[in-house]
Amino acid sequence: SALAYARARGDGGARVLVFGCGRDTPFWHDLNAGGTTLFLEDSPFWVAKATDPATGSCPHCDVLQVDYKTHLGCTGNRRFKHDPCLVMPDLVALTRA
Repeated sequence: SALAYARARGDGGARVLVFGCGRDTPFWHDLNAGGTTLFLEDSPFWVAKATDPATGSCPHCDVLQVDYKTHLGCTGNRRFKHDPCLVMPDLVALTRA
């Protein structure tokens, strides 16, 4: 993975996009020390659980709350570029490698 490669080279991290927060949120953030880690989360519960300054597991993490318009079977044989089921936030969509 790009993250493992950057760490092995000693680059100090990579640009990582993580879909969802959970009990492992601090792990992913810390694993990419020196890089940029952005979490996308649709559950207000998990956004708060991760980022609350007083009780959050990772209050220093960058978490964007998103509203997925997907549903089971949305992808099927469709191609995302023609009929997107997942619309990325501008912060992600406008980012270039």
